[in-house]
Amino acid sequence: MYAEREQRPAEQERRAEELRRFLRSRRARISPADVGLPVDERRRTRGLRREDVAELADISVSWYGQFEVGRAAHVSARTVETIGRVLHLDATEQAYLLRLSGAETSAPAPPLAEHIAVGAAELVLRTFTGGPAHVMDNSYNVVAVNDIAKTVLGMEPGDNVARMLFFSEDPGAVFPDWEAVAARFVAGARLRYSVKAGDPEYEAIIAELLAGSEDFARLWNAGDLGMLFGEVVRVRPPGSDIITLTWAIFPLPDSEHVLVLSPAVDDESRRRIDAILAANAH
Repeated sequence: MYAEREQRPAEQERRAEELRRFLRSRRARISPADVGLPVDERRRTRGLRREDVAELADISVSWYGQFEVGRAAHVSARTVETIGRVLHLDATEQAYLLRLSGAETSAPAPPLAEHIAVGAAELVLRTFTGGPAHVMDNSYNVVAVNDIAKTVLGMEPGDNVARMLFFSEDPGAVFPDWEAVAARFVAGARLRYSVKAGDPEYEAIIAELLAGSEDFARLWNAGDLGMLFGEVVRVRPPGSDIITLTWAIFPLPDSEHVLVLSPAVDDESRRRIDAILAANAH
């Protein structure tokens, strides 16, 4: 079931900060009318107030105030789920709130040497010709990549996917739908924050992006949650027409890495990838 787990002070502080931001953003998007409360045109608070949430969840205002800043004692999963229902959280947001609040824990994964998982993934990359493919670590650093990804995405081992998206001079040259791709990326990154808060490397890349990219900061502060990249993305390789890909992401067992396979979606995209392979073979 759910239980509070021990956390380092730095991790507790990071989680509390994110919990506060997340709950404020979820309160702000709901009007009193949405939950059956009277609308007062003179009220200054956008969306629901803490008092409103406490009333609707049938909990004390003081306890909810402490909960929102990460200082509440005896946080139960049932209470957190009630708060989630009041705030109209979807399943992904509800799970995120449970993790942030410390009300959920999971059993440890069975041990497996990380280099075995990454090594197996590298073998997959060598044989996958349906589209770009790469292996990425916890901080979005590319550790392995197939030849198609090098050509189509301009991706090399050592690159950082987040920096490629937000610090490139013209990311729209590769991603025609850059805004949608960027929003999906940030939503996925924010979803992972509930389990990576306090991790020095993850905190460092998020801080770098917040400080260096207005677009990343805008999307991060929107508070939306989702999976990394989403399902379908269009790319424009150098010297080729647009190719439509599916981003399929596979976490490697007991590893801080993921395998990303991006097969072509339609026949025309597959033909263009075949043409790229043929050109690279010469």
